[in-house]
Amino acid sequence: FQNKCMAHLRNFVKQGGAVVFVGHAMNQVKELCETVVLLDRGQVLQIGEPDKVVETYMALVAEREEEEFKRTRLKEWQEREKAKREAED
Repeated sequence: FQNKCMAHLRNFVKQGGAVVFVGHAMNQVKELCETVVLLDRGQVLQIGEPDKVVETYMALVAEREEEEFKRTRLKEWQEREKAKREAED
């Protein structure tokens, strides 16, 4: 069903239709969209080409996951950071 839906949307866009696509599936966003709007808590962070906006989104997600890991598993985070520093020396 999903593949059939995506094919229909691609065809619709090729024929000049406009679609507002909301999602977290970055491959589909890149495939379907010519322009992407990145929203964060109701605020526009970036508008632009799919590759650039998806890159910003992925960096934001990684940053937030890192913050959550540090907040919820501090000891493991500290050990990981120590290992990183030692590997750099």
